[in-house]
Amino acid sequence: MNNGDGSVLYVRTSDDTGKYKRVQNNPSVQIAPCDMRGSVKGNWVKGEARIVGEEEKIKAFKMLEKKYGIMYKMTRMFRSGKNYVVIAIHIT
Repeated sequence: MNNGDGSVLYVRTSDDTGKYKRVQNNPSVQIAPCDMRGSVKGNWVKGEARIVGEEEKIKAFKMLEKKYGIMYKMTRMFRSGKNYVVIAIHIT
């Protein structure tokens, strides 16, 4: 999801995933639009990623809830044991 003006993309993931660990070690990323199965549907672009603080994390969660409504709430309910983090990606 993006922050509305397109300058930042937010990614929600758990703190035990490879993407979280890779961003901690190296903030340089490449991203591309893809479908639900991960098939790339556009051009790759470079960016810089960072793990956000608590205030920005809450903002991102509210954006997800607004976009996905009840489906987002159900996902959070069924995966409540995970420790979720938010990664912000600035396109460079």
